[in-house]
Amino acid sequence: MLTHDWPTLDVLRLRYIAQVLEKTGGNKTRAADMLGIDRRTLNRILARERAKAAAAARGYRPLKPVAAAPPAATKPATNGAEPRQTEPPIAATGRA
Repeated sequence: MLTHDWPTLDVLRLRYIAQVLEKTGGNKTRAADMLGIDRRTLNRILARERAKAAAAARGYRPLKPVAAAPPAATKPATNGAEPRQTEPPIAATGRA
């Protein structure tokens, strides 16, 4: 198999899972036991691949990662305390 193509590890993993599923007659519980993984993990792998196939059938291509935006301007450090509101001084009325 490797003499004809050079698949990625992900492709090899999926091929191996397909062979094990074929050998177990599609029994996911037995296949997961043979693979040494939990049945839920096998179901997640298969669901992820179904989602990829459905997206590819719709013509969806993942976007290239966008460079992170520059950090926003920050306010001067306040040591975690909010600035205090000060009240205007009380006008002297001359009354006591």
